[in-house]
Amino acid sequence: MKPYIVCYDLHKQGQNYTDLIAKLKGYGTHWHVQGSVWVIVTGQSAVQIRDNLKTVLDANDKLIVARLQGEQHG
Repeated sequence: MKPYIVCYDLHKQGQNYTDLIAKLKGYGTHWHVQGSVWVIVTGQSAVQIRDNLKTVLDANDKLIVARLQGEQHG
């Protein structure tokens, strides 16, 4: 299991975050760090996480998934 940071920007006014948040919480171990920043812990790769989350995003939304390594502070 590895920690990943997930950051997103939904570009449409009034965008519904419900489906995206449900997917993020579905990873089990998660931390909602800031408005659109999460840390999740999973056995999936960054590509697998990205592909899973993109199913509920619009084409103009922005998403980054990066593995956290080394030292982190919150």
